[in-house]
Amino acid sequence: MEYIQNGIKRLGRIAGYISEFVCASDYLAKVIQNIFSTEKKISVIGDLIETEPFYLVSDSSILRLFSPTRWKAQFDFYRFYFKIGLERKHGRSLLVWFGNHGTQYAEGGMNDLLSVRDIIGSINQIHPVSLSIISNNESKFNLLAQEWPTPIHFLWWNRITFLSALRQHDIAIIPIKPNPFTLSKSNNRLTLALSQSVACIADPIPSYVEFRECSYIGNWKDGLTNYLTNPELRMKHLTISKKILTENYSTDVIVGLWEKLIQRYTGTS
Repeated sequence: MEYIQNGIKRLGRIAGYISEFVCASDYLAKVIQNIFSTEKKISVIGDLIETEPFYLVSDSSILRLFSPTRWKAQFDFYRFYFKIGLERKHGRSLLVWFGNHGTQYAEGGMNDLLSVRDIIGSINQIHPVSLSIISNNESKFNLLAQEWPTPIHFLWWNRITFLSALRQHDIAIIPIKPNPFTLSKSNNRLTLALSQSVACIADPIPSYVEFRECSYIGNWKDGLTNYLTNPELRMKHLTISKKILTENYSTDVIVGLWEKLIQRYTGTS
């Protein structure tokens, strides 16, 4: 809480020098309005969906060929790919959780998975699943894995392999413990998974409401059961999501919104 309060104070000090706030979610825009009681304009521009060109365009040919870090990431990915391939061969559907393991200023992260552990364990008795975690803390993963009721696998997040790893899965699970930080978050984890043709089940936060017709938001047992038993439903939801992503979160749309904002203050067109 002290960390958040200090952040608010720092933002308050610079607020007098800015012309406009730009927030990644409507909820965050309301928080900013309430905290500062500001009459300044507040715009909402969502997060751009990440793509492979976005990740790799700055890498030189030499870096691609000779980077030890890059080779290790590829090796780790192929080992991970083999493990989850065996799970699928044995008839298991592949669930995935991805993200930062946690933050110092809010509860949540990887430990949010504990809230759905029993549901997944129960469903696993009827519809076998495995869980992959793509994150940045293997020690926290090892603690979680000790009492996890299904096969569970870890892959270090790496910009080179992340999207390839993500799209190997059937369903992304996004449990979220509500607090001021998580309620203010954008929908970038949901949109990223959907953009890679991975169906999503998530706890409700305001920015996810837009996707309630093409994801299961807050209905874990029915959502998992229906997605696991009805692949056609997953495909239907992904088709609906593509339209929303294209209309609201494509590169052209998000870049266009930023261009318009900048033009308001530069007088360019």
